[in-house]
This record gives sequence, structure tokens and C-alpha cells, in this order.
Amino acid sequence: MAELTSKRALGELERDHRFLELDRFVPPLQIIRAMGFEHHEVAHSRLIANLLDPSQHRGAETMLRALLQGIPHQEHLAGSTAELLEEILRTSWTNVSVEREFRRIDIVVQITSSHHQVVVGIENKIDAGEGHEQLGRYQAALEDAFSNQTPILVFLTPTGREPTTADSESQIPTVSADYNLILEAVDVALRKAEPGSGDQHALQVIAKHVREDILGEETEVKSVVRELWRTHGKALRLAMEHRPRLEDIRSLYEALLHERFGDDADTYYWRSKGELREIKMGLASWWDAGCPFEFILHVDDEGLPLVRLLVWHESYDENAVFLRKWARDVSASNPDLVDEEFTLVRNWGGWRRVLVEPDHPASAILDERAFDGATAKAAVEAVVRLYEKLQPHIKTT
Repeated sequence: MAELTSKRALGELERDHRFLELDRFVPPLQIIRAMGFEHHEVAHSRLIANLLDPSQHRGAETMLRALLQGIPHQEHLAGSTAELLEEILRTSWTNVSVEREFRRIDIVVQITSSHHQVVVGIENKIDAGEGHEQLGRYQAALEDAFSNQTPILVFLTPTGREPTTADSESQIPTVSADYNLILEAVDVALRKAEPGSGDQHALQVIAKHVREDILGEETEVKSVVRELWRTHGKALRLAMEHRPRLEDIRSLYEALLHERFGDDADTYYWRSKGELREIKMGLASWWDAGCPFEFILHVDDEGLPLVRLLVWHESYDENAVFLRKWARDVSASNPDLVDEEFTLVRNWGGWRRVLVEPDHPASAILDERAFDGATAKAAVEAVVRLYEKLQPHIKTT
């Protein structure tokens, strides 16, 4: 009887027109998603810099003016800085220059009018936390480089959270802003873009991406799926209960790792509440060389498989002196490869980053959640790519 009831529930779901029409919500190709950059901070910083650069985007000044108007300076700024921002918005500009990674600040914009000059530094954080005294160092860098101008540092995050590492004694003010600031600037430029132009199409794609992927605004598909759950909760729970899982590929994944790395590979795993959520691998040669890094095949909260290279905090503490020196040596020849601070990853317990990357890099997510042979092979390929990045920098015997 239970089996018959389950079949009936699944049949009712299958016949529901809303379920049948879900395919229409599959979006057209979105270049940002297709490249795996939904939450990639470097990619977004590069995109914002291009949008604000008059040499790259004809609507740059429009966006910059909207951005400056949107900075909540009435609450956070006072005196001459606030007055200067208001004044420069009333004047024509003679020059705008945009620089990426100026003294490690994501974006630095210099705006010159006939009477004034303003420098706006933008530090962009989507998933990553702040490094040790990070914003304080950036305030000092702006003060040193632009002592005769008026710098301001904007801390840009999806939610507009306040920074924790800004120097309250610094002469360089820091303001927090959320991604609505970028969205509003894009919308202003979009209204002025020529209808049917490439600029209009690109700005529409960017606005949609910010709304849905960064700000998480409600979409039609979310509403439809809620209705399906109300109507067909039993059938959907059955589908969730019998969905493919990481356990389905454990044996094959481990076998492929040992085939690639031989006896050097040490794989292990454990289950959380009876479910396998991650499989770890360490390399004996790396551990012997003082680099106790671990390759982790993990299932995130949405059931997506991803592959990370991290180091457990206790292993880091035991090897901290060597690892800090090792990281400095690597950075001397390849400054964008390893995280010299081995920063703790938010919401990952005691795991620390090895590579320079966001806390939750989109590039770590595999293309599918089928948990079949193709998924196992894709996971091993991701491990090999990470291995090949660091192997030249690890002195094994």
C-alpha cells in the first residue's frame, strides 16, 4: 500500500503542469555563470573596474556619479570629505583613472575636476573574510600615496557588513556599502544606454546577475517551486530521499586517486549523521616535506560536489614556522598563488586556506551532482589540477 501511495504521489507530480514547465526556467547562457564566476571576487573586481573606467566603458562616468551619490557619507563621513564628495558631483570632470590591485587594494579610482581631486579605493569582499589588519593597511597605503588629495576607502560586500579591520585612528575614512550600490549604478547607466545596443545587453546581464546571484532577490522559479512543495511534498521528499549521493562514487573515486598517486595517497572519510559528506586525501610526500595539506571532495549545503585544498588548523599550528617561510618563498616567485596568512575559512570549522582564493570559490564546484562515474573522474581531475599548481613548490625527497 505504501509503495502504491508513493507511485501515485510521483504520478501526480509528473502530471502537474507547473512541474512540466520547469524547463522554461532554465536560463539562456549567462557568461558569468558559465565561467563559474558567480562569487569569484577577482572576476567581480575586474568587472567593476572595467565598468568604472572611461577607457573601457562609455557609461563609466554615469556609473561613477551614481556610485558616489550612493555612498552613505551622510552617516559615516563628516566635514571636508563629505563636502568635497558633494562638490565634485556638481562639477565637470577633466580626468578619471582606474587602477586594479594598487598596493593590493582591489580598485582605486582617481577623479579630477578643475578644482578638486578625489581618490576612491574599493575593497571588494563576496565570500572571503578580512585578512589581518587588512583595511588598516589599505588606509595607510592610500594616505601614503595620496597625501595631497582626498582618499576614501569603500568596503563593498553583498550585505554591506561593517569592516572589522579598519583603523579608527586613520585619517582615511572607511565606509561600508552593499552590492545595491553597484546595482543602482548599473541601472542608472542602463537607462541611458542606447536601446538594442551591446552596452544595453551587457548591462542587463550584469544587473540580473547581481540581483539573483549576489543579492539573492526573489525569482519566479522560487515561487513556483514553493507551490510544488505545498502540493506535492510527498513526491518531492521521495525524490530527495533517493537522490544520488557521494556514497555512490566513494569506491571509484578512491580507486582513481590511488591509480593516479599510488601509495603516496592516503584517503579517509567519515560520515555526518549517517551520511557521507566528504572524502579527504593527503599525500605522504607532502606531509614529509612539512606541507600537511589535504584535498577534500565535499558536498555543500545544496548537494553540489566541490574540491578544495586546505590545511587543518592543528596541522598548521604544528608546522606554522616552516609553512609561513614556505609561503613567503613561493610568493616571491608567484605572488598570487598561496595565502601567506593561511586564513581560516569561514563556516569550515578549523580549516585554513592554502591558495589565494575566496572562502567559497565557484571554481571549486564540479559541473554536476549525478554522483556517477563522470562525477568521480571530474573530482579526480580537479584534485590533479590543484596538485599540479603546488607540486613544483614542494621539496619532496
